[in-house]
Amino acid sequence: MLIRFIIGLQTLTISAALAAKDIALEETPPEVLETAISTAPGIDFTRVTVEEENGRRIFEFEGRGSSGEHIEIDVFEDGTLEEIEIEIGESAIPAPVRAALDRAEPGLVIAYVETSIRTDGIFVYEIEGKTAGGDAVSIDIREDGAVLSRERAAVS
Repeated sequence: MLIRFIIGLQTLTISAALAAKDIALEETPPEVLETAISTAPGIDFTRVTVEEENGRRIFEFEGRGSSGEHIEIDVFEDGTLEEIEIEIGESAIPAPVRAALDRAEPGLVIAYVETSIRTDGIFVYEIEGKTAGGDAVSIDIREDGAVLSRERAAVS
């Protein structure tokens, strides 16, 4: 059974020294691996990266759910869960989020949507697409329709 979590996409500008680095699953600290596995039981992780954000090391575990959707589990170095991100289809965007998106960016051609559940329990929809003018954007919208951020982005 796949438990639905919602995760948001974040566009981060980081220096090459802080860029994500691929590592082997066996190289992850035991408490980090335990959190990832217990958060997403049954997911076969196909990639693990480690990066630094705001002075903290984060391990990102990527895999595919039973329906083929991209899943990412982000865990801090101490084993604390940061967030869970799951790819969803455009039709799964809830009405308050869709309405906020249509107000913020009318005519957006959606390329990718992720739901994110963060440690504070807030669900965020991270939506990437192209504007009517052809600009690539990423918009984060909370489940209640509040627009959290809008920025230029590389579209997946």
